[in-house]
Amino acid sequence: MEHREVVIIGAGISGIDAACNIETKARGTDYVILEGREAIGGTWDLFRYPGIRSDSDMHTFSYGFRPWTKAKRLASAEDIRGYLADVVDEFGVREKIRFGHRIEKVEWDSATSRWSITGTRADGGTFRMTTGFLVMATGYYNYQESYRPDFEGMSDFEGVVADPQFWPEDLDYAGKKVALIGSGATAVTIVPEMAKTAAHVTMIQRSPSYIYNWPVDDKSAARMMKYLPKALGAKLVRTRNLLQNNAIFSLCRSYPKMMRRFFMKHMTGLLGGDRAYTEAHFNPRYNPWDQRLCSTSGNDLFSSISAGKASVRTDHIDRITRNGIRLKSGEEVEADIIVPATGLKVRFFGGMKMLCDGRELRAGELISYRGLMFANVPNLLYFLGYTNNPWTVKADMAAHYLTRLLNRMRKTGDKVVVAELDTGKVEAQPMLKMSSGYVQRAASAMPKIGAGKPWTVYQNPFIDWFFIKKARLNDGVLSFSKARPAPAAGIDERRDVAAIAAE
Repeated sequence: MEHREVVIIGAGISGIDAACNIETKARGTDYVILEGREAIGGTWDLFRYPGIRSDSDMHTFSYGFRPWTKAKRLASAEDIRGYLADVVDEFGVREKIRFGHRIEKVEWDSATSRWSITGTRADGGTFRMTTGFLVMATGYYNYQESYRPDFEGMSDFEGVVADPQFWPEDLDYAGKKVALIGSGATAVTIVPEMAKTAAHVTMIQRSPSYIYNWPVDDKSAARMMKYLPKALGAKLVRTRNLLQNNAIFSLCRSYPKMMRRFFMKHMTGLLGGDRAYTEAHFNPRYNPWDQRLCSTSGNDLFSSISAGKASVRTDHIDRITRNGIRLKSGEEVEADIIVPATGLKVRFFGGMKMLCDGRELRAGELISYRGLMFANVPNLLYFLGYTNNPWTVKADMAAHYLTRLLNRMRKTGDKVVVAELDTGKVEAQPMLKMSSGYVQRAASAMPKIGAGKPWTVYQNPFIDWFFIKKARLNDGVLSFSKARPAPAAGIDERRDVAAIAAE
């Protein structure tokens, strides 16, 4: 049976990050990337809806080891795919990727100190292999299913329903009336792009989002990149943007009323001073950053509204009709195309079954260690990015931490590393403290955290620089050994964690 020192599952942002760090900081590591789809990029290859782009600035969303040097602040998915393709080729990662390998089950065996991996190939065959260390770079949502509320009458609609997660390649919306359901990052991106050629786009929302508009180009970043050494310029821009992101987040948490006024004034200005429209349709019920802040570029969304190419309805949906959407107010929004931009289905570990010495591991019953590993689960590192900063910033630190573990184990000859926890001493808490619908729907299925170090997570890269990147490996919690015995008969570690998580 094939055996690899390290297996990375997923060739998206995180998996590529892990591989590039191994190539540069843990040279000689025998690794492979298993990717279920036929292309790199994960999210950025799957989603193909009109206007798809990053909602984080590319100077911090790009890898720290491969800076984004263009002036454009929010890049299109096409730009991001091109950037990732350049990275995997530049760092020699592409030949390490096996496409069309979907994982069905992984299982840790303490007797051999190995993970066994079972899955299917795109050609219909099956495969099995083992590894000493497993890297989960699978993201956090379901690639096969999007979230869609059960709208009454959807089957009666005579037009086209275009799901953003599975966008029809041949959809022609020029001259068509479009009704989009939703108000999040996907919605505020799709609306202005479709409005360019559609007859009209109506965005239907129950509750609006806070929106901040960025210039198309970051001119100050471009100047720093031009006149300073490239590496220094990139580092300064990245640090400046992270400081700005975290200042806004901290102000929203500490002074929500003040920041609410700030965003209301900002959005009113983007609408040409139309305070009444802002109050009616861009006045969220929650405080800033209780849900993720949305970004627009070049005032595209509000310009399309001001030009009459798009409009907003803040109401509840009564039902879908043959010709559109009827609202609770009685108004019917006519549509040739309905776009349900209603969110994601959260799913950890790509839906694969996970076992440890015969005991099933369920994501909602696991306790996170530094946002990188799980209590009492050996030789596994996972990636989960920030909610208030670009995903890649944390992925960079996690990948660096991975190479530190691998180098130490190679140097000492240890085969096993595990974050040991007496679950009775940790009070389990939700990992993400946000009111977003997708977070609340998945609360029971998401890993938990503890109240203090090292069992908590932070949403601040400056804290994580010490908590993750510079963390001591001999912290009294991580245990390194030549082998780890299986749990004694009669001890059910999962039962203990689940009981605490339920409190």
